[in-house]
Amino acid sequence: MARIADNAGYLAIGSWVVAAEFISCKVNDSNKSQTVTSGFGTAHEQRLPGLNDTSIDIEIQGMTETQATYLAALKRGQVVTIEWGVNGNTSGYPRHVQAFNLTKVEHGKDVDKSRLSYKLMGEGADAPSVDQYNGGVYA
Repeated sequence: MARIADNAGYLAIGSWVVAAEFISCKVNDSNKSQTVTSGFGTAHEQRLPGLNDTSIDIEIQGMTETQATYLAALKRGQVVTIEWGVNGNTSGYPRHVQAFNLTKVEHGKDVDKSRLSYKLMGEGADAPSVDQYNGGVYA
């Protein structure tokens, strides 16, 4: 089985490139199916695809000297454009660009006190402008 053996990645929140600070990024693509069951004697639910949706979960590490900057820039309830390249921003690799409403922002330290981190959760504010699930790649 082929495996990816690198630590390349590209992450930008607005114009702020946080590729060096990110710990994890997960883009979650889903579809909310619609029930279309009808007719007498129907014994099973019948469904068709509904609206697509995308959410994102990001964790980035912070430094104590930039904490005020992070807190000012990463606020819940704002819409930000996020660009994610799972293998970096090299030509031909998957690219995803989409506006997300930040629904939850957490910050804190691990018990070992070695890392200050910020967790962002967001839901798509609109359709992606570049969709990695629909052939979107870096040019």
